[in-house]
Amino acid sequence: CEDGSDEANCTEEMCENGLVINKAQVCDGTNNCGDSTDEKHCCVRQGKASCASDLEQCIHVDDVCDRTEDCLDGSDERSCPLAPCANGALFHSATRCDLKDDCGDNSDEENCDCYYLQDMGVSYRGRADHGGSCQLW
Repeated sequence: CEDGSDEANCTEEMCENGLVINKAQVCDGTNNCGDSTDEKHCCVRQGKASCASDLEQCIHVDDVCDRTEDCLDGSDERSCPLAPCANGALFHSATRCDLKDDCGDNSDEENCDCYYLQDMGVSYRGRADHGGSCQLW
């Protein structure tokens, strides 16, 4: 089916080379397909993020851009969205209103009565007020 409804309760998975294996053999550390396609993208299949230099190292998606290097290569803290400070410096937008001066001029901590930021499916709550009401971005 085009909508995938016939795949909902399948116990088998087709490898890129056409071989069919049991779904329990996917991401089990063994090359059951013969072309290793059953061992690719395992982090994503588990709903996790993978590290750049070691695609087998999986971390929770909440650990990406949290200012703590969870990947051995530190890739979970690279390419994070940056926001400008009043003084021209940049800071990780996920750290806005976290009670820490990331800018050096404390501008990332201003106007923080009821602030929310949704990033990669995660909601961060701080203290920002925009127009007297809490807003969800």
